[in-house]
Amino acid sequence: MPAAVKRAVKSQPAPAGILGLGRVLVAVDFSTGSERGIQRALRLALDGHAQLLVVHVLPSQERRKSRLDRVLESYAARELQKIVRSMQRALRRTGRSDVAVTSEVRHGAPFEEIVRAARDGGSELIVIGRSGRQGLKHFLLGSTAERVIWSSPVPVLVAQESRPKPYGRLLVAFDESVAARAAFALGLRLADDGARIDVVRATDLSHLLAAKQLGASLERVRDLAAREQRDAERRLEKVLAENGAEDRDVRLVVRHGSPANVILDELRKHPSALAVLGTHGGSKVQRAILGSVAESVVRRASGDVLIARSEPPKSSRARRKPAAQVPTSGSGGGPIMIH
Repeated sequence: MPAAVKRAVKSQPAPAGILGLGRVLVAVDFSTGSERGIQRALRLALDGHAQLLVVHVLPSQERRKSRLDRVLESYAARELQKIVRSMQRALRRTGRSDVAVTSEVRHGAPFEEIVRAARDGGSELIVIGRSGRQGLKHFLLGSTAERVIWSSPVPVLVAQESRPKPYGRLLVAFDESVAARAAFALGLRLADDGARIDVVRATDLSHLLAAKQLGASLERVRDLAAREQRDAERRLEKVLAENGAEDRDVRLVVRHGSPANVILDELRKHPSALAVLGTHGGSKVQRAILGSVAESVVRRASGDVLIARSEPPKSSRARRKPAAQVPTSGSGGGPIMIH
């Protein structure tokens, strides 16, 4: 594991005018997927004095620890210390001695403890590595990743690039909702300063077909389609202005079809692009039905995928609550909106 950290290149500063990330949680289980998550975390646009928290979850402890419990605890502590030291060295080599790296061992259900640790620490992002491209059931921590995605109020970045580079292209679908704007803003914070931004809008032409069937002329139907295009462009310009990104390289792509198919088609053209998907909160039943777009993209995308909820954490600088922490701190230093 630590050897892989040495291959990570430098973390990037936040683009001018864009606030970098202050607190990031990286979930690890000491697998290949963990390595990818760590390397991506080191590549993120980090704020000055940012904090990276590396978390490993062990099974719930009984009142009396067995010998196996003690062995697992000791092993996890040693491995986390190695990871922290390697990350610190990698950050120092790139001049980011202002970034602190800490680690924490938790006990319980992995997805619950990952989300709880992110809440306790005021994390702005959870990074989970993925091994291969075989679906959610083969994620780091197994089905835990899927549960983290749907239960966390904190955005989740699924990292699957074995040799991550700065995000030179951002692929985000367009929606004028509050949730879409929040997801877009987060995507801008993760993208490289000179990144190309493809804003994808999936459209449903059924209303235009209905207008034609009701007697509207072809010219009228075309006028309605052109008006929708202009409205989409105006809303996009407003979102860019809100995020101080008016000068970014942005292309609006309007395509007919289902959101999942549209964004996957675009990702096939640019497989290394960061795909950004926004999701709304809701009941488990709603997520099971409405989450099909996000699930499809996460399973089939070849590059990293960012899944952002509509409600960001209340405080990105919240004080962490006490937990079983390994004393290895230091400083080496839309979205597809699913309605």
